[in-house]
Amino acid sequence: MFISNPFIINLDSAPDRWSTISESLAKLNIPYNRFPGIDGRKLTSDELAKYTKWFNRTFTLTHSIIGCALSHYFVLPMARAKLPSYTQTTPDTTWILVLEDDAVITDNYTADMAKLRTDLEWLHRMHPEEYDQIDILKLCIPTRHLASAPIAAAFLGLENRPAINHTASGSMHYTFRSYYFAPHNTAYLVKLASVDKLLNQLHTRKINTHIDMELGFRKEIGIYYVDHPIIDSKVDNFNTSTNLANTYPRSSVWATFALNQLGLLSTYTTFGI
Repeated sequence: MFISNPFIINLDSAPDRWSTISESLAKLNIPYNRFPGIDGRKLTSDELAKYTKWFNRTFTLTHSIIGCALSHYFVLPMARAKLPSYTQTTPDTTWILVLEDDAVITDNYTADMAKLRTDLEWLHRMHPEEYDQIDILKLCIPTRHLASAPIAAAFLGLENRPAINHTASGSMHYTFRSYYFAPHNTAYLVKLASVDKLLNQLHTRKINTHIDMELGFRKEIGIYYVDHPIIDSKVDNFNTSTNLANTYPRSSVWATFALNQLGLLSTYTTFGI
């Protein structure tokens, strides 16, 4: 089981954040890679049209939200290209670690990641049918975000995937849970075998809302999170890289997804507006 060194999304305009997180990793002797975040304000009209629908980029998306989403997508091919060559033949057991630049690296990081690697190895060996369900494994989700997730899923008639839980037998250290509407992309693992699936989402579905919600809703993507966060978030708000509460009303997020789930946005989706 291979877990990459962290790939950190960091805007050129945020040198202070880069200094903080790189120093934290250096203290623990953890190698890291920087991915220069995409500044949505610098995207051309052709780029905006390529990755968003007219309705969304006109009414529901800001340039910051679009740039943030593209950063989370585009870090994946960059990371894939930097992985050791031998991992390309073992995509099912290779994981890419992505961090936002406000992630907080705890003193227990190395030990906790070792436990997680052991869990993934055991699950792959003993329960491959469960292991294969996981495309993304989030390492940091604030508790308050999880409190409303089951309620929102139930309201929209969505059935959350069963938890992957083998802790009672002592076989795993962590339980992997899956909730729709459990945002937060401060820190997560992406299975190498799932990278193309995620990139295909961008090209076929385009960016519809903030990436925190985008990656917390897709039925076709297996998104799980560890029940005890391995990495902390510096700011426990709706989004840690851009203050979504100020740039995109939370009610619009829920309304967009509710209408989409109920099929009431199928018209503009069909016509690719």
